[in-house]
Amino acid sequence: MLNDAFTIFKQVVTMFLMIGVGYLLMRLKLITARGAKQMTNLLLMVVVPCIIISEITSQQFDSSKVYSILIAAACAIGTQTLFIFMSKPIFKREKEVFRCSLIYSNCGFMALPLTTAILGTEGVLYGVVYLVVFNIFMWTHGVFIMSGDKKEISVRKALLSPGVMGTAIALPFFLLSNIIPAEFHGIALPAANAVRYIAGLNTPLAMIVIGTFMVKVDFAAMVKDSRLYLQAFLRLLIFPSAALALMYLAGIEGIIVKAIIIAACAPTAANVSLFAARYGRNTVLAGEITGLTTMLSVLTMPLMIAATTINS
Repeated sequence: MLNDAFTIFKQVVTMFLMIGVGYLLMRLKLITARGAKQMTNLLLMVVVPCIIISEITSQQFDSSKVYSILIAAACAIGTQTLFIFMSKPIFKREKEVFRCSLIYSNCGFMALPLTTAILGTEGVLYGVVYLVVFNIFMWTHGVFIMSGDKKEISVRKALLSPGVMGTAIALPFFLLSNIIPAEFHGIALPAANAVRYIAGLNTPLAMIVIGTFMVKVDFAAMVKDSRLYLQAFLRLLIFPSAALALMYLAGIEGIIVKAIIIAACAPTAANVSLFAARYGRNTVLAGEITGLTTMLSVLTMPLMIAATTINS
């Protein structure tokens, strides 16, 4: 287990070095705020769907894999639902930002690169399942929490979110993979390669974007706010531990648990800051939460991921 933890730690440190590159580029004004926003849009609108399409279409259909995907989806839904209920009684002031930051993790930008490095193709498939579930919850429940208005909930936006659209494109190819003629694979190979190459941008580009977000954080103010440490402790350790316990009680083990926990124990989602800005919430607080949880996750993610090996 110690070897696994050390391997994970090295992977997390590697990603943090890339985050440092983004931080320096922003500090040196080699990347502007507009450029960072454009890179974020590129990740959300193009790279993430390409990851989903690439990973799902690379799988060969079989009934056992469909069953595993459904189990992963159930785990992701159960995890998000558990986090929603656990977050309710904790914070009173600025509860909208705190609740969203507890419930929604950086399961795309931060977790998928780590899942790729540690678990490979099969693990990424389950990580993608979590990402799709995350998108649906974030664009319905997350919008409701931040806006305080049920009218703001948009099922249409949730269904048209990049993650869900990528799934809609990829799913027919996966389900029909056993009957698609071999000639089609040859014709489609250039397109498949293009999608795969774009998907490969996720790790370095996502880490650089996170680094640009870190520039906005007021570290002096952040270290004085005790609420942030409680939030980080809950988001990085207590909440994912509860999800891990729930899966073990349900008898679920192995690579599905590892992939779900990597997603669940990631730092606060960057989307929380974006939603805070959109609905007039405290964007400074959202940025501080994202910054602190991202920094501390270099220590906590290896611990949480190593914990999944105990009963494996």
